[in-house]
Amino acid sequence: MTQNMDSEFSRICNMIDENELISFDIYDTALLRNVLNPADIFDLVSLELKKRNMNITDFKKIRVWAEEKARSISQKEDIQFDDIYKIIENKVGKTRSKVIQEIELSVEEKFTIANPFIKRVFDYAKSKKKTIIFISDMYLSKEFICSLLKKNGYNGYFEVYISGDLGISKASSNMYVFLKEQLNID
Repeated sequence: MTQNMDSEFSRICNMIDENELISFDIYDTALLRNVLNPADIFDLVSLELKKRNMNITDFKKIRVWAEEKARSISQKEDIQFDDIYKIIENKVGKTRSKVIQEIELSVEEKFTIANPFIKRVFDYAKSKKKTIIFISDMYLSKEFICSLLKKNGYNGYFEVYISGDLGISKASSNMYVFLKEQLNID
């Protein structure tokens, strides 16, 4: 397994050597949620809600539904975290919604770790003085994502592009069109 990893690392380093702009996806690439499934974060939020005597029945179900609802009513290609919590606020009230939102961000931070392999690749690209960007289809804010990257040792990159903040996504390819224009690349 280690030999395969070293071989893959060498292959990626060769690609880095041939390019000036290096991009990384964020979740499930540079950063990992230290849970089996991403939605397990919502189970952990539920546990924290119980500890605080804020028993909200079926929080995970509510949270998944709220994200789906926010996406279905959005005029943009992607949504923001606040869009999800505006939907939740209608179910649980403004004050409780704000507390739950803070808990979810805290749980995200606690269970997000650097992917050691990609961190090694990132460090190589950085040592070669490459222009490094991060791109993600994600509802979490750029500010929050940048704090997670920093906390997990990703420093010295050029920029972070988040679909929720920009209102365009990688999935539609519009993010790539935007980046092509923004960074003047082909």
